[in-house]
Amino acid sequence: ESPVAEVRLGETSDPDVAEQDRVWRACLALPPDQRVAVVLRYYEHRDYAEIAELTDVREGTVRSRVSRGLAALRTELEDDDD
Repeated sequence: ESPVAEVRLGETSDPDVAEQDRVWRACLALPPDQRVAVVLRYYEHRDYAEIAELTDVREGTVRSRVSRGLAALRTELEDDDD
């Protein structure tokens, strides 16, 4: 531990952390089924078959959810850039 005189919460000036936060907030805005699929695929590094087993849906459904989730994230993140 390193005690500090002042604890600062909130926005950071580190662009990597800020970008990660922006992407995570966009993930939170996804519908639950898409969010679960995207998080398991890209944050947990699970393959489609594992996600299908974990979520009790077919692999094709998982692929569709991931695809739709990524499309929504692209749209959301591009809108934020404008």
